[in-house]
Amino acid sequence: MNTRFHPLASVASIAFALSAALAGPAWSTTLDPAQQAVEIIATPAAKQAAEAVLAEPYGEYQYEMSNGRRMNVVKDGQTLIVQYGRRVSRYLQHDGHGRFVSSDGRFVLRFGLDDGGRPYAVSLSLPASLA
Repeated sequence: MNTRFHPLASVASIAFALSAALAGPAWSTTLDPAQQAVEIIATPAAKQAAEAVLAEPYGEYQYEMSNGRRMNVVKDGQTLIVQYGRRVSRYLQHDGHGRFVSSDGRFVLRFGLDDGGRPYAVSLSLPASLA
């Protein structure tokens, strides 16, 4: 039995297979805009900041975000009520890791502390379509 090896045909086959394999992920990375998220940062936060927010008997905070929108945060027991811009208010719960998260997980709020240990800074992550 004789077998013929065609080097050019093999190289072309390999090149085609590689280009198809590399192009596949490019076609599949198109995400629905509702699935994308953007983080708008005022300043960094930590777990201690979340605990400081929870420790305050009554908290009402107002922030000017990096994109020019305002965000209001009101503490109601262990829940934060967040209104970002003119959007509908969201209820966020502490997740135990220094973040306050909405029930669907799409909104995440983190606080930072000033030198006196009081909450002063905030970082908000939300779906890009709502930013």
